[in-house]
Amino acid sequence: MFGSEARGARLLVVIAVIGAGMLAACGGAEPTSDPTARSSQTASATAIATATANESPAAAERTPSGAPSEAVTQTATADAEPRSLPAGWVDAHNHGAPGPLLNLAEPRWAAAGIVSTVVFIEADLEDPELTADELAVAERLGDAVIPFLDPSQIPYAGYTARSVRASLEPFLQRGAYAGIGEVVLGTITPYAQPVLPDAAALDGIWDLARDYDLPVLLHVDPVPEYVAALDRLLQRRTDVTFIWAHMGIAGFPSALVDGGEFGDPDAYFVNVERMLEAYPRLMIDLSTWDPQNSFDVAAPDPRWIEFVERYPSRFLWGTDFAASGEYARIDGLSENDEFGLFAALPALLDEYDRDVATYRSWFALLPPEVVELVTRVNALALLGR
Repeated sequence: MFGSEARGARLLVVIAVIGAGMLAACGGAEPTSDPTARSSQTASATAIATATANESPAAAERTPSGAPSEAVTQTATADAEPRSLPAGWVDAHNHGAPGPLLNLAEPRWAAAGIVSTVVFIEADLEDPELTADELAVAERLGDAVIPFLDPSQIPYAGYTARSVRASLEPFLQRGAYAGIGEVVLGTITPYAQPVLPDAAALDGIWDLARDYDLPVLLHVDPVPEYVAALDRLLQRRTDVTFIWAHMGIAGFPSALVDGGEFGDPDAYFVNVERMLEAYPRLMIDLSTWDPQNSFDVAAPDPRWIEFVERYPSRFLWGTDFAASGEYARIDGLSENDEFGLFAALPALLDEYDRDVATYRSWFALLPPEVVELVTRVNALALLGR
């Protein structure tokens, strides 16, 4: 339960080992056209994982030489094996949690080749039984659903770290959640809370994530002030694994054009790469509100392709299904209109199918072993599946 550092270190070791195995199994197929660069990329990924495991005495049991002990190696091998999940993708970012919606949507997800889905179950502070009911639906679906505890009902600006923790911990004590999120912060997203990621009150969430050994899915709008605060948070909270939703920009393509929040796309990618190198426990999800509007399907931005190839063990894939932006595009429905949501479900699921097809066309440009890591292996290792 209280082993966040060890789990984070083990995760990266597991992914590095799996990734290396995939490269070998594919007859040496590798991401780039330069053999020297490809070899250095694989070595770099392994080096990052090893460095992470070595950075703290608490990260793993060790022999006097500093290498992981046999027990740790056996644990990593066991963790690398999914629990009899069929072949298919893992959606690591999905808002389709309300119980009746989940029952209706999950078969459609499965038909699209998605074998397991992270869903965000809201911690209902006024009626915890509603949360329990939604969790029960998720649990009945077994490995097809991976529940995260969504803390968004808490008005972070009006709470202290202690009160945030006191509000959320009763939900986590059940032991049914694989992560916390989505924590949505910023000034662009309509439902984001205008609280900087390094605000003191949010330590209540980060402390719970550390103590219950759970990753946190964190949405930070692409506003320089908020990204700078995320950087400070990652410097300070090396005891928590963070998943940076949408790589900070998906759904906001205007942030990466001249005159946008960041203006220079190249500078943004350089900054994200710097953060990946500096913070070994930072993961990134590639979910987006509307992938068809976020990149050119026929010719994706080569920076994305290069980025994923260079850091294949650091990315997850997700759909952001049923995000509020989708509600708004379907007959002007409110995200809080439950009946409107169900009326919109057929259109939502049609959009889901289109989005998955878009991602498949994009991932077809990546080596199969990289796609397997991003769309399945990384998530299963991170979430203990």
